[in-house]
Amino acid sequence: MFRGIVVGIDPARGHDAALEYAVGRARRAGGRIHLVVVLHPGHPGPDQVLELKLVGDELRRVDEEILAQCKRQVVAWDDTLTVTTEVAHGPVVSSLVAATKDADLLVLGHHRMTRPHHLPTLSTTHGVAARTTCPVFAVPDDWHELRDHAGPVVAAVEDEGGYAVAAEAFDEARHCGGAVRVVRAWCYPDLDADEESLRHGTGGEEGAALATATGQDLADLVAAFRDVPCRIDIVHGQAAYSLVEASRHARLLVIGRHRPTLPWGSHLGPVTRTVLGHAECPVMVIDTRREPASGAGARFDAPARSR
Repeated sequence: MFRGIVVGIDPARGHDAALEYAVGRARRAGGRIHLVVVLHPGHPGPDQVLELKLVGDELRRVDEEILAQCKRQVVAWDDTLTVTTEVAHGPVVSSLVAATKDADLLVLGHHRMTRPHHLPTLSTTHGVAARTTCPVFAVPDDWHELRDHAGPVVAAVEDEGGYAVAAEAFDEARHCGGAVRVVRAWCYPDLDADEESLRHGTGGEEGAALATATGQDLADLVAAFRDVPCRIDIVHGQAAYSLVEASRHARLLVIGRHRPTLPWGSHLGPVTRTVLGHAECPVMVIDTRREPASGAGARFDAPARSR
């Protein structure tokens, strides 16, 4: 059984940030790094000739040369790590999901969107994060994991799956020696429901009640991680915007997704998709139905909107 970190390499884009992130995690948690490039099957012909590259006096396939370059980069950062490579053939999303069947986690690089609240479609990261059973880490292409990061691990909690997300955040913070910031955003679902409160405040009573409830729900988790500093913030505002703002000063943002029920589509809610596209720190997407790292189960029982 493979235990380690899978890194998906996109030949058309930069991959240094994803590689550096994988090296940083491998140093802390151990395990090997497996680099994967996926080639979509095609029919050889005048318009679909395998791209070759002259390396010294040899012609080499570009995909294999990219993997070789990536492996050299990982070894340059840490020559104690075990690095393997693979060229997979098939649809990109399903091939990456298959490559992570027994993996500890998957690391993918991504380019942040420049338009506010733009929701990109046909995203490989979205498709893989919606289907793989292991956690998926989306790393912005300007992130440098091997530098010191003083920010906290942000846990994006909601009603359903919030405890599992918080449990993963605490476990991550313990391993990297950081703190946890639990962020629970809320806003009035219907502006006509309480126009007076919207006009003259931000719902102090509602926020206080949520803070108390969240603290109670996470009490045993906080007790189990006494060595990890924790702060609970109840933020009045749209969840996606609030989490992207929180990512500006974070070392990692943990967010949950729910198991897909259909074989097509991203199966990720608008909050998770927006965070993946705009967060300024790495984003960890977990299946909230899997067993959290701490061994704790979900405690938020109220129904919630899809993330």
